[in-house]
Amino acid sequence: MSDQMLQHILDSLHQVNSKINDMDNKITNMDTRITSMDNKITNMDNKITNMDTRITSMDTRITDIDNKIIAMDTRINHLDEKFSDRFNGLDLKLDSMDKRIGNLETDVHVVKTNTSQIKQAVLETLETAKQNEASQKSFERKTTIEFNTHEHSIDILNRRQLKLEAEVEALKRT
Repeated sequence: MSDQMLQHILDSLHQVNSKINDMDNKITNMDTRITSMDNKITNMDNKITNMDTRITSMDTRITDIDNKIIAMDTRINHLDEKFSDRFNGLDLKLDSMDKRIGNLETDVHVVKTNTSQIKQAVLETLETAKQNEASQKSFERKTTIEFNTHEHSIDILNRRQLKLEAEVEALKRT
């Protein structure tokens, strides 16, 4: 390769490295914010992990069942040669079981897919809750300021009223 091409590749690698460093810095900043959210979802994550473990265990059991059915199918084919009429009904039942197991595997896959969607929904819900909390605090500050302003105005009016009452009393005496 030419020096120019190697230099171009090296420059490209430096650019990629620089972009990766920028991304790493951004990720580090995001990590700080996510750490506080992480504490809140740890409990839910543990529950989801528990569900995932159960699903994985179920998947293993399903695979074992599937392997056993395959072995049984081989034996039945052997017997089918001897007892063809008797086992036609059993073949239909086993086919139905295979479909059910296939549906169960599909359902397990759907549950795994939904688990990640639930995690995402939880993160979005937490973000919305934080935004709502910030909005509530802003509203409370505004209300407090307005209340203090009204309270001050009422105090001024009370003082004026007392002064006017004193002047009226003074005028009555004269």
